Amino acid sequence: SFKDTNGDGIGDINGIIEKIPYLRELGIDFIWINPIYKSPQVDGGYDISDYQVIDEMFGSLEDFKNY
Repeated sequence: SFKDTNGDGIGDINGIIEKIPYLRELGIDFIWINPIYKSPQVDGGYDISDYQVIDEMFGSLEDFKNY
């Protein structure tokens, strides 16, 4: 669901941040993102195991704070 910025094949927080200006140009003022919290990934990330930790496959808390 996100743009992959580190080449691992998984979209990440930095990919979202990178595309925000483009989305604004399109007139989009709201986006819904898939879960980014720590998860065993049994059901696409909706099986969150820790609501206080960003899953490292998507980035870090510092990346999220930049968002």
